[in-house]
Amino acid sequence: MAMKILTEDEVRDIAGKILGLENCEHAKSGVGQITTFNQLGFKGVIDKPDGWYLPDDKTEPAIVLETKSSSTILKKSHSDELLKNMKIVMKKYKKSIGFKIKNIILDFLIRIKLIKRKYLC
Repeated sequence: MAMKILTEDEVRDIAGKILGLENCEHAKSGVGQITTFNQLGFKGVIDKPDGWYLPDDKTEPAIVLETKSSSTILKKSHSDELLKNMKIVMKKYKKSIGFKIKNIILDFLIRIKLIKRKYLC
């Protein structure tokens, strides 16, 4: 059975829903393509993450999301983008978790549910 090809927007939206990336009382959280790190509190950084979870408690892990369409062949440049965004986040957080996603798979869902249960809103 062939999987449906998902656009980057679809992958980002699905991942955001699974992760529960919505603002809450103890974290800035969301998905999108127009929010800059500067708007998220990282002064002067104009890079734009695909998704983020930035807890008020800086000892908790932050999450950065990098998404691509399910038909995209992942390349080193995609990993480099994720690592760059993780380094930005690590200027304020001791721990960061980065996800590079091009399709939602069962293994991903299981890992996310475990993380979400422990850290997210």
